[in-house]
Amino acid sequence: MVSDLDAIIQKTITFRLLGRVHEIRPISTKSYLEYINALAAVIQLSDQDKVTPTELIQKYHALVSSVVDSISLSDVESMTQAQVGALFQLIMDTITGKSHVEGEKKRP
Repeated sequence: MVSDLDAIIQKTITFRLLGRVHEIRPISTKSYLEYINALAAVIQLSDQDKVTPTELIQKYHALVSSVVDSISLSDVESMTQAQVGALFQLIMDTITGKSHVEGEKKRP
């Protein structure tokens, strides 16, 4: 449980993908709402019949790039399903503050 909300502000969360380090930018209210809108677009698209993989990849890229500036469409196309799921979870953990709390626990 997070009790110090100030502890989760402005901490940089990074991850390595395809040999490069990427940063999840601090999630402002505006970034959060952009992310939620992009997530809704992915969910809407996945509920439709006859959706192409290209359409899903483009929507997932829009979702990720709403909080990670350095992710390209070709990066997303090169990801494995496990990487897609792990990145989605990392972004959700960042949005909820879980990544920040876990990072603080690992600090000496």
